[in-house]
Amino acid sequence: MFHSPAKGRVRGSRKVASAVVAAALVVAGPTAFVGKGMADSAGSGQPPWLDAHKPITARVSALLGAMTLPEKVGQMDQQLVTTLTDNDGTRCGDNGFNMPNPTCMQKVLIDQHAGSVLAGGTNDPIDTTGGGGVGNTGYDWANEYNIIQKYAIENSRLHIPLIFGVDAVHGFGHPWQAPLYPQSIGMGATWIPPPLGRAVSPPRTHCGPPDGTGTSRPCRTCPATTGGAGPMRPGARSRR
Repeated sequence: MFHSPAKGRVRGSRKVASAVVAAALVVAGPTAFVGKGMADSAGSGQPPWLDAHKPITARVSALLGAMTLPEKVGQMDQQLVTTLTDNDGTRCGDNGFNMPNPTCMQKVLIDQHAGSVLAGGTNDPIDTTGGGGVGNTGYDWANEYNIIQKYAIENSRLHIPLIFGVDAVHGFGHPWQAPLYPQSIGMGATWIPPPLGRAVSPPRTHCGPPDGTGTSRPCRTCPATTGGAGPMRPGARSRR
């Protein structure tokens, strides 16, 4: 389970999904698609990457062509969600999962182009109802997510959704009485695949945002042979 690190620290193990996607964006290159995205959107009045009727490849190509290098690099960055909720807009550091601060969201999501945020193991939202509750309810999580996501989509230049990660190494253990599971490496060491599969699905349904923009969940696996014939027993060799 993660604990809040020093201010601004980037989480390598929790950035895999966003890093892979963003690396593809950067490698795809500014040469083939430069200017294409905005040119295609000039006639329709809507950017082509937002047009659900267009083929995915066309939407991706248009978006790549419209992105600047800083925007592509920003997709590889993940910040703590608390950098968006610091009450002090002059620092925007790891100072509690409060209500989102527009000044900090502007600084981190828009000015710095951060493509992802993470609610780590100790990051539980405060009461968002204004009624003096204890916080950390499903409503509080949804309210925080909706406010932050809405700001990212409406205010980013290309209206790119934010990847919102939630620490679910042991299951989505933030709310009271949530299902919990043993440490992933321990479960993998049992060499019993069926329970591992059953333990992976619940965290996604418990904490995954309804629009599916991102869920940081555990990887519980037994090393398998290249052919996928089943679990590899200790001492066995894997073909490469």
